[in-house]
Amino acid sequence: MPGDPPQLFTVKLRVTDNNNPPQSDEATMTVTVAEPPHAPYAVLNETYLTTENIPVTFDGSASFDLDSGVGDRITKYEWDFNHDDVPDLETTQPTAAHAYPEAGLRYVGLRVWDNGVLNNVEIDGVLHENVPLASEWTYAAVTVELNLAPTDIGLTGSTVAENLPAGTPWAP
Repeated sequence: MPGDPPQLFTVKLRVTDNNNPPQSDEATMTVTVAEPPHAPYAVLNETYLTTENIPVTFDGSASFDLDSGVGDRITKYEWDFNHDDVPDLETTQPTAAHAYPEAGLRYVGLRVWDNGVLNNVEIDGVLHENVPLASEWTYAAVTVELNLAPTDIGLTGSTVAENLPAGTPWAP
């Protein structure tokens, strides 16, 4: 069903003019050669940092489909917030927000689907046209820190000597 995996080739180009004396220059680049159809590729930032119970926005906008030149495009983003390879959220946009309730190291997963252009599959003798392809799951680390937001401390009934020098011990 999917085409061959992309292959990378290094290409060197040398250009020489017809001046006297001749001048030349070289450039080297990598060219990707791929036969469609291809599943799209899910791309996430490598790491995220957030605070417990504060939503963090994950960005999959760098995801891509090699077959975009022939009309294939990413149409669905699946997000896995608990690293179980099961989508917790499906979107048509490349971003999603999620809040983790406890501090610790977590992982967010992304899988993208294309619209199936060029993906014709024969199953039990029946031709199915434009079958969407999915990428593999891609995971990124999420460091969730403790939420140390200030809390209201009631000092009713306490006496505090004003204008004490910094560092002066005080006890109620």
